[in-house]
Amino acid sequence: MSPRILPAAIFELAAPLERLPADLRLRSLEWGVLFAVTGRHTVAQVGAALELSDEERDRVFRRLCELNLIAERPLTAGEYLRAAATAGGDRPRTLAEFLTPGLAAPREEGNGFEPLPLPPLDDEKETAMNLTATPPSMSLRAVMRFITAQTPGSDAGQLDVYRAFVRVSPRLLKRNGITTLRFEDDRLVSDPDLQQEILASVQHVVGKPCPPDVFVGH
Repeated sequence: MSPRILPAAIFELAAPLERLPADLRLRSLEWGVLFAVTGRHTVAQVGAALELSDEERDRVFRRLCELNLIAERPLTAGEYLRAAATAGGDRPRTLAEFLTPGLAAPREEGNGFEPLPLPPLDDEKETAMNLTATPPSMSLRAVMRFITAQTPGSDAGQLDVYRAFVRVSPRLLKRNGITTLRFEDDRLVSDPDLQQEILASVQHVVGKPCPPDVFVGH
């Protein structure tokens, strides 16, 4: 019997993405949902972000469950109440507002739902110091190079790049004209709000702060 998929359920990856079998084959929509599973967003939020119908969304989640690629995450009472509040209130968004193939945490205020909290950073004090002294411009190419250098293997490093940027607000990315991580020329970020989110996300993913040389002129 196929598992029932509830809109308020929150799923997480059954194993890290870098451990996926090399011969695993999924349909493009299934890959998109798999990369969108963060362990922090409800089924409803993932479906709304990818503009899926309820039937299509649930079918893909069932398929990923049957393949043992994702598993429902147990929730505390407080987490469940917050998740239930988001199950029907998230507004549909275009794919341009999200980095493919991922989903960034919704952060706009006044949209009728309370986003689930992000996991705490490992070192709040050290991160705060890095966030308060951001130079004028940040090189995205240098940030991506730093991330990939922390993980052996190009595939695992690329996954960490997506993991880092998927946590960044899509509103800030769109405001700065960033809709993809594929670009020929370097992208320089001068928006301090976006710089702060990138710094915090990289710290969370790789476990260490970005070095000064990710900033132009350092």
